[in-house]
Amino acid sequence: MTSGRAGTTYPVLYNSLQFLFAFLPLCLLLYFLTARVSGWAANAVLVAMSFVFYARWHPPDLIVITVSILVNYALGVSLRWRPTGARHARLLLAIGVAANLAALAYFKYANFLLGTSARSPAGISRP
Repeated sequence: MTSGRAGTTYPVLYNSLQFLFAFLPLCLLLYFLTARVSGWAANAVLVAMSFVFYARWHPPDLIVITVSILVNYALGVSLRWRPTGARHARLLLAIGVAANLAALAYFKYANFLLGTSARSPAGISRP
């Protein structure tokens, strides 16, 4: 959580000393203190600290993470009230897995694929 020159901020990475000796101990302390009061509150602390961690990296990604969480939660609640072997339950599960894999593929590989197609070999034109 260090600031650089001219007020720029740098992300806290999992393998940084800041994460290991500042962010992680703070998260664990808050988690175990709230766990004494309520398991739900302890989980809420973990979610909140996750949002803080990701906001340090790239704040606009919080929208993507929030949408993903809400969609997965809604699918999970829908699955809970369906019989285990029901066709609809399997369909909901397949939709959830496909949506998560599609989002992962898009956000992880879209720039790579666009960059690769921009450097296509001679003789192959892009539209």
